Amino acid sequence: MKPELRDRVITQLRQSSRKADMLIERYLGFPGGTGGCLRYTQDVEAALTLLPDSVHFLCGRFEEGRLFWCDVGFRPQVQAWGETMAAAMAGAIFAYRTHPDVVNGRVMGIQTTLKQ
Repeated sequence: MKPELRDRVITQLRQSSRKADMLIERYLGFPGGTGGCLRYTQDVEAALTLLPDSVHFLCGRFEEGRLFWCDVGFRPQVQAWGETMAAAMAGAIFAYRTHPDVVNGRVMGIQTTLKQ
């Protein structure tokens, strides 16, 4: 995935929407499987299904509680923010899984399949 496209997709994940959920499905190779598209940006539990095993995350609120942020990973570590906790988590997990170091296998124990 080209960096410009990756950045555009990440900014679209800041708001909870069906379109954002479908973007995640498309570019992460349909992680929902035959069950169809999950509500990743709308449901925290669905967003957590995207998180690879043994990857750390930390979330919080800022802007007087109006926005949420989430950090994912360590070397690489990425951060995203969103209007809901689920959107922030989905965006950060998406950013982590599409990070060039993760995609190219320079992070131990992570396997990802991305649609080109």
